[in-house]
Amino acid sequence: EQGIMVKKFEYKNPVMILEPGNQYERPDGSIGQSYNVKKLYDISQTMARIPPQETGRIDDRLLISALITGAPVPVKPIDPQNGMASATFDPEGKCILVQRGLSADAMFRGLAREIAKVEILVKQRPVRDLDFTAGAAAYMVCQQSKIEPDRGFMEERPKAFEGLEAREVGEALAAMRDTASDLTSRMAMNIRRQTKQMAAPAKNPEAR
Repeated sequence: EQGIMVKKFEYKNPVMILEPGNQYERPDGSIGQSYNVKKLYDISQTMARIPPQETGRIDDRLLISALITGAPVPVKPIDPQNGMASATFDPEGKCILVQRGLSADAMFRGLAREIAKVEILVKQRPVRDLDFTAGAAAYMVCQQSKIEPDRGFMEERPKAFEGLEAREVGEALAAMRDTASDLTSRMAMNIRRQTKQMAAPAKNPEAR
């Protein structure tokens, strides 16, 4: 009714719900309940755009928590290692490793990039250059979250589109947009949920 479409790669991932249907009588005389199976899609699986926060920058801890909550793989902190990026996806361990001791901005940038990679792989989006596409998506997420983005991926921009046809360029841009939308939509929902929990009044202890 609102003209919002389900994302192409989300049609096969609906949330299945059961709604009670009509009751019926079994051969043994007992009463049974029929159910109707319906498909439901979360707002993050659609092309809907959740408005960005109108207020100033959100607390760093809340931002990072919102980014990793509901991510496709867990995040595990490790001690700093020479030559390792701030965060990196470990395919064997099926997790994202993030170095301890990072500034909040550096941690957010690294996590956004690696979570974007995993989102692309999980959704099986057709991308030619995984690092470039994830970097572009992370750039957009950082911009919306008011985090200084990493512009390093832009150096690979000419190579990323070299030799592509117009259709392939469109697919590449769509993958960047949809991946960024996935992350920002999930973050927005997590922030609203966590903010509501923090604002909820604490229950008074039982009087003695």
